[in-house]
Amino acid sequence: MALVTVLMQQLGLGNTAANAPVLYLFVVIITALFAGRGVAVWASICSFLTINWFFITPRYTFTVQSPAEWITLCMFLFAAVVTGQLVAMRDALMKAQSEASALADADRLKTALLSMVSHDFRSPLTAIKASVSTLLSEGQPFDPETQRGLYQTIDQESDRLNRLIGNILDLSRLEAGAWRPKLEATPVSELVGMVLDHFSEEFNKRITVSIDPNISDISIDSVQMVQVTKNLVENALKYSPADSTVEIVARKQGQQVLIEVLDRGRGLSTEDISHIFEPFYRGVGLQESSVPGLGIGLAVCRGLVQANGGILAARNREGGGSIFTISLTLR
Repeated sequence: MALVTVLMQQLGLGNTAANAPVLYLFVVIITALFAGRGVAVWASICSFLTINWFFITPRYTFTVQSPAEWITLCMFLFAAVVTGQLVAMRDALMKAQSEASALADADRLKTALLSMVSHDFRSPLTAIKASVSTLLSEGQPFDPETQRGLYQTIDQESDRLNRLIGNILDLSRLEAGAWRPKLEATPVSELVGMVLDHFSEEFNKRITVSIDPNISDISIDSVQMVQVTKNLVENALKYSPADSTVEIVARKQGQQVLIEVLDRGRGLSTEDISHIFEPFYRGVGLQESSVPGLGIGLAVCRGLVQANGGILAARNREGGGSIFTISLTLR
C-alpha cells in the first residue's frame, strides 16, 4: 500500500482522485489472495484512510468537504471489503476443494492397496502354508517327485511374494525421490541381453528380438532400465496366449531410441490407456481375475523411465495385442 502511494505521488496519478480507488482495490485483492479475509478487511480500511488523507481535498487531513466525495469513499470501502471477502472465500474454497480431492485420491489408493494386498499377499502365503503343512504332516512319507513339487511351489510363491513387496518398496523410493539413476553409456544389445537372462529357456523360446545395428550407446541407468524392460516383457508373456510370440524391437527414430515390447494379448481399452500407469490400477476385466498383480509394476516402470529422461507409452497393436514403447533421447 505504501509502494502504491509513493508511485502515485511520483507519477502524478494522485492529481485525480478517481485513480486512487482502482489501484487500492487492486491492493486489497492481492492481499485477500495471499493473506486471507481478515487482512483484506484491514487493507480496505487502511486504503480508505490513505485515499482520504492523500487524495481527497483538503489533503493531509481526514476532513471531507464534498458530500459526493463522502459517497465515493464509502462506496470504495464497501466495494473493497466485499471484494476482499469474495476473493478470500474463493481462494479458501479452491484450497478446500484441492485438499478434498487429495484426500479422496489418498483414500482411493488406500482402499485399492488394502483390497489388492489382502488378495495378492494372501494367495502366495496360503500356497506356502499349505505346502509346508503337507510336508510336515504325519503319515506315509511322500515320494521324491511329490516333495519336489511342494518345494517348487514354496519357492515360486516366495519369489512372487518377494516381487510384490519389492514393487511396493520401489514405488515408495520413487515417490520419495530416493532412487536416482546412475547414468552410463550402455549398448542396447547388452541391455536386451541382460533382460533375457532373467527368463527361463522356455520363456525365451517365445521371445524374438530385433535391434537396429545403427543405434549408438544410450546413456541410462542399466539396472533401472533392465528392470523396466523385464517388467514389460513379463507382463506381455503373462497376459498373452501361451503359444503367442512376444517381440522386443529396438530402433532409432530421429534423436530418439525406441525400445518396444509387442504382444498378441487382449489389447487395451480406452480407459486402460488413460490410467494404466497409475499406481494400483489394473486393466478392465483384470480386477477380479485369477491373474495376480497389484497394479504397481507399470507405475514403477513409468517413474524409472522418466527418471532416465525418457517417456513410457502404451497403445494397441494392429491385428490385436498391445505395444509398450520406451522413448529415450540419444545424448
